Amino acid sequence: MTCGVYLITWEDYSHMEEGAEPLGADEVFVFSSSKDLGVLEISFDSLKYRVKAELWELAIRSKSVLSSETHYYFICPMQKDIDNILAELSPAENKFSQTYSMMFDAEGGQETDFNAALQNRLGSNYAGAKYENAETKRQSDNYTYGGFLFIGLLLSLLFMIFMALVIISRSQRDTVTDTILKSCRK
Repeated sequence: MTCGVYLITWEDYSHMEEGAEPLGADEVFVFSSSKDLGVLEISFDSLKYRVKAELWELAIRSKSVLSSETHYYFICPMQKDIDNILAELSPAENKFSQTYSMMFDAEGGQETDFNAALQNRLGSNYAGAKYENAETKRQSDNYTYGGFLFIGLLLSLLFMIFMALVIISRSQRDTVTDTILKSCRK
């Protein structure tokens, strides 16, 4: 069975769920994608949080009892709480991998509008962030492989021209050699 743990700030959660109830300093909301946790307290090694409420639904994930994967979402009061939890879990021991996700509403209905909005949003919020989508990746690969194809065709053509010159010069040399040998025999 696969298990995923996701830590979300209350600020991000309040953007997803309008009218979200505020959290105290040592409180969390909990959501499980399969079965209910039914606990009053959550511990991350030495850090303890009181479960203010177990959520029955979450905008980014639906509940399914039949799922082979269980995903736990913990909504923490602030980013510093998430940083403390991650520091407590000690990434050097390979207990988890850290991934950042950013969600927002994009303007426009076209795919190009969405891609432009996403690229602008990433560029303005995260300096030096790299953005790549399937279309730009495909174009980049086409340019790269197209260049290799051109170089391969050019080298093949040069090889064929070189081989033709070798064959022609060898044929002429053999013709001259045969003519000289015939004249010497007479």
